[in-house]
Amino acid sequence: MVAVVLCLPFFLRLPQFKLSSEASTLLEGDQRNLASYEKVRQILAEVEVLVISLECADVFSLQGIDSVRRVSDAFQKLPGVEDVKSLTHSVKPVRRGLGFEMVPLVPSGLSAEHELEQFKKFCLEHPLIRDVMVSADGRHTLITVTCRRPLDTPEAQRQLRAEVDETLAPFQREGLRFQLLTVPLIEHEIRSALWQDVQRFLPASAILLALILWWTFRSWRILLLVAASQLFVLFALPGAMQMTGFSLSVFTVMLFPLLSGIHLAQLAHVYSAFQVAQLSGQTTEEALRTMLATVFKSCLFSLVTTAVGLLSLATSEVRQIREFGFLGTFGVCLIFFFTFGPGLALMKWAFERRPLRAQSGGIPGLPAAQPSQATQNLLENLSSGGSRGNQAHFQKSEIRNQKSEIGQRLLTPAATILQTGSPNLPNRGWTDWIARFVERHGKATIIAVAATILVTCWGISKVRTDIRAVEFLNRQSQTRQAVEELDRIYGGINVVQIEIDSGSENGINQLDFLRYVEQLQRYAETYPGVSAAYSYAQLLSMINQIWEEGRADALKLPQNPLLINLFVLALKSQNYPFLTALCDKTYRTAYLVVRTRDMPSDRYLSIVHAIERHAEATKPAGISISAAAGIHSILEADRRILRSQMNSAGSSSAVIGVVLSLLWRSPVLASLSLITNAIPVAFVLAIAGFTGVPLNCITIMVAAICLGIAVDDSIHFITHWRDARRSGLSPVEAVASAFWVKGRPIIFTSWILIAVFSIFWFSSFPPVVEFGLLSAVAFAGALATVLFFLPAVLCVFPRKSEAK
Repeated sequence: MVAVVLCLPFFLRLPQFKLSSEASTLLEGDQRNLASYEKVRQILAEVEVLVISLECADVFSLQGIDSVRRVSDAFQKLPGVEDVKSLTHSVKPVRRGLGFEMVPLVPSGLSAEHELEQFKKFCLEHPLIRDVMVSADGRHTLITVTCRRPLDTPEAQRQLRAEVDETLAPFQREGLRFQLLTVPLIEHEIRSALWQDVQRFLPASAILLALILWWTFRSWRILLLVAASQLFVLFALPGAMQMTGFSLSVFTVMLFPLLSGIHLAQLAHVYSAFQVAQLSGQTTEEALRTMLATVFKSCLFSLVTTAVGLLSLATSEVRQIREFGFLGTFGVCLIFFFTFGPGLALMKWAFERRPLRAQSGGIPGLPAAQPSQATQNLLENLSSGGSRGNQAHFQKSEIRNQKSEIGQRLLTPAATILQTGSPNLPNRGWTDWIARFVERHGKATIIAVAATILVTCWGISKVRTDIRAVEFLNRQSQTRQAVEELDRIYGGINVVQIEIDSGSENGINQLDFLRYVEQLQRYAETYPGVSAAYSYAQLLSMINQIWEEGRADALKLPQNPLLINLFVLALKSQNYPFLTALCDKTYRTAYLVVRTRDMPSDRYLSIVHAIERHAEATKPAGISISAAAGIHSILEADRRILRSQMNSAGSSSAVIGVVLSLLWRSPVLASLSLITNAIPVAFVLAIAGFTGVPLNCITIMVAAICLGIAVDDSIHFITHWRDARRSGLSPVEAVASAFWVKGRPIIFTSWILIAVFSIFWFSSFPPVVEFGLLSAVAFAGALATVLFFLPAVLCVFPRKSEAK
């Protein structure tokens, strides 16, 4: 009841829980595209722009031009639409006397074949139309719709989606094909995909985990208690997120199955120990105390190490990773609070009247046990209302007796587990086989792991940190398909600005400066990998051609300074849309805009550096060149990922090492535990390198999270091995005892974690799928190292392992 009251504020916030699907959240780790997105949002202010790519047989046919006009007219009728720009709804400047006049881009009365060819040639040769308004193949054209209406709510975004689909439906029936790209529809798609993921995760995880739990415990009561505990934590977490200002996004949605797996792993240890105690003949109260004496300390420290792994993510420079770390740490604390608080009360209530009973008189291989005399004294003292001091004395005494009693009963048979030919030896199955394998092949196991480490180092060197926001969406995503088509058909989506500072206000209008910019722009557009380059000098050359009434040889810079000033005044008066992208407001700095298709960042950087080196080598005196802003945004994305990886993994390893050293009072055992679990985590990173899985804002969390969680099994194993050694068993016998007592919970908790993280396979977001599969492989590897490598070291180097 106290737990419900304490968590009541979280439950009350549950109805207010909402999904976050902002495009900026998805772009947080991709600095190249985030910077462009923020600039566009700043320019657009309160308007939204819908970009539509129309595909037909021939844009420059009468039928194609008519299709563009009809689609443009249809979108003009939508509510809130302020402007539509397309081939048929755009203008171009022409000379009228000593000035310029804007006329329709498509000439009126266009019908003859030669007129269509002339118009096509004009569009495909014009640098600000080709790959900007129409593709080079003449089969695709862009239509931009400017809309001034609130579109920041899910309802408004759903309505826009419906209106757009209804508008395009008749044209699609004619055979026209469309791709759409706009922020509100991107957010609507992400939100829908998140809900679909949640709807897939819940039933899949419930069915899978129910099967594993039933296979583990074979008890409906335990299954229902575990389900109740899970529901309590999972219902409290959304309310906590709402109270702290966090929201469910493509990043934080992974917390629910993650915390579910962590919780189930702890419950497996708790209920396994309780079940063993009850089936051995203890009362419910005795079994609870035995369970606490057996697993409480190791569960506490394992949850601490898990919390450390998650909390280390809070040091990340990426906001979403920090949020994930904080929320995950809160969830782990909530798990501990409920498991050893209200969870114990539920266990007592469920089993007090009807304790668990073995089907055939107890646990196989263990004699049935009766409550000890100390237990009977304790119960009598509590029932007669003895003094608090006596109660405390008896409680401490009973915990010691219980631990000693159950420990001796568990350790004694293990002392003979390696004896061959004993007719009275119970059949231990896989524990017997692993113990014998470790005894015989311990050194070979250690050598094999060492060889694996060498392969791992090679794979880690191949890890890709090239972050691309488009890879966060699956290949069936409408948004991803639209972005990839824009990149493939229209000349690329990567854009970088190289700043050319003239050194003085209005200095970019000097003829020498313009000639320098013109030659630099021509060098850039012919460089391999560059699809287009745009410059202020190029814009003045196009205006000069218009001034000369379209003569082909007039596409060059004006030689008369008076003409240059006239063209500048014309640009200012017409508020030319490309002007702000090509120079600053004071006309001191010109920008060379380099455009490429999407490519790895190292290749992209090599292109930018080559152009920058040429600019430095050919620049006149007094001019400075800088591509720092563009290059910085590219490099910073990779650097942030690497820094976050190193910081989170390093800090979590250090803190976990300190915690384990305090637990065992042995830095050697703490180091052994870390190495045991660091090996599979490093191997997973190597797999990512070999398979080309990139490190991004989601997959980067694999190392810290898996290390924090996977170390739990080694904590339980080493803790029992250490206690067995203190009881007088040899190193090999202690390993056999640890296998027999802790083997089943370790196997089952590992399978639970593997199953939970495998559920991420159903996600709509590729990085989430990759995170889940890499984590599942890491937990499978951690299970293998705990079952083979760890006991091999404990058997081969027992004295070093026990060193203080």
